[in-house]
Amino acid sequence: MDQKRHISGAQARKRAIDKKEKEVILLSKIPRLNNFFKQINNITPSCVEDNKLESSNDITITNNCSTTSTSIQCTASSSDQSVVDINEESEKSELNVIPNPLTQNNTNNFKDPADWTNSNICRNYIAKFGYDQNIDADFTSSKRTYSDYDRYCSKSIFTKNRKNGENVSRKWLVYSISKFVLFCAPCKLFGCSTQLGDAGFNDWKNGHLVISRHENSLAHKNNTLSFITLQSDVGRIDTQLATQVTDEINYWKAVLHRVVEVIKFLGAKGLSFRGDNEQFNKINNGNFLGTLELLAKFDPFIAQHIEKYGNRGKGTPSYLSSTIYEELLLLMKNDIIKIILKELKAAKYYSLIVDSTPDIANIDQLVIALRYVLPSGVPAERFLIFIPNSGHKSKEMSNVVMDFLNSHNISIENCRGQSYDNARNMSVLMLQIKNYNQLILIFIQY
Repeated sequence: MDQKRHISGAQARKRAIDKKEKEVILLSKIPRLNNFFKQINNITPSCVEDNKLESSNDITITNNCSTTSTSIQCTASSSDQSVVDINEESEKSELNVIPNPLTQNNTNNFKDPADWTNSNICRNYIAKFGYDQNIDADFTSSKRTYSDYDRYCSKSIFTKNRKNGENVSRKWLVYSISKFVLFCAPCKLFGCSTQLGDAGFNDWKNGHLVISRHENSLAHKNNTLSFITLQSDVGRIDTQLATQVTDEINYWKAVLHRVVEVIKFLGAKGLSFRGDNEQFNKINNGNFLGTLELLAKFDPFIAQHIEKYGNRGKGTPSYLSSTIYEELLLLMKNDIIKIILKELKAAKYYSLIVDSTPDIANIDQLVIALRYVLPSGVPAERFLIFIPNSGHKSKEMSNVVMDFLNSHNISIENCRGQSYDNARNMSVLMLQIKNYNQLILIFIQY
């Protein structure tokens, strides 16, 4: 076999010297970077302190005179060319690029019109997601004292009364909950010299007159037209991209709609979800995937989705895995409990049902259910939760029950009945609960 031959140290050093000389010759033939720029003389660097400075990519550039690593430094003099150097460490004046707060997913800046700016980011966000007029806000803070009496902002100012008796809502009018003034949304976003488009309006004595003049002004009409055009995909440069995003959103909404309906069906029937595997077109893959396979025979949309995203494994979103339906079940459970608590609040009085039962793994868990009468007169019995049993002693069980009731703001004082089995610990539990409300004694059930 041929063995690999190694060169001597002297030959290696000679080759390294030759390589370095070739690199120097090559670099000498390449034009210098400053040859591509024109000479600019008599330039005095100054600090930028304009808070309204905006670049094409919506970032704010501020001057910071401190040492940082890897910065962009601009220097110029009367005799030197304008050169852009990239240094590792600099002790001279630097221009640091600081992200604009509006680009850091801080949507709170767009909730109050007083914080709006006429930047493209703010305009696009408001045009896409809309804004709240804050009509139902508390107007007591908008108080303004006149010579005769005090005046406040009112809901009537958000409505225009036409001469034919028709009432039209002023959708463009927005109340600021921080400045306690009114703004015109389109004029605030696109710029206007009036109070409604600048600092805010709070002359409540002449409110209807001034606002009526403003909405008939040419500037307001032009700004409103610009805002409506921005809201429409037709008026956007990225129309195709916006349409693609909308189609993508609608697609996954349609997938989730079918998944949620399958979850509701299996949950209402008390059927299990999982099987021995989580693969489509496999035996014993569970009721969830099996139901989706059945649905795919009659629904081309879900059939195409399963063909494209089914059995792709982790890393590919499909909304068909066990993780998804477990999260959706948790969300549904929370909503159901909210509805039950809302019904209970309307009914006020209730009866408490507590029992201990083992699950499939023979682990004891506490069952809590409620009985009450709906406002329509129909009695209702609602299961609430399985709670891991903290012990078999009555004191421990009563503490668990009371903690659950208190955590959901269910008053024990409105309890009028108890229902348990005839086990000894349950009988003592009844007496423990009785200590919190003596009226339960009248309606005890065994």
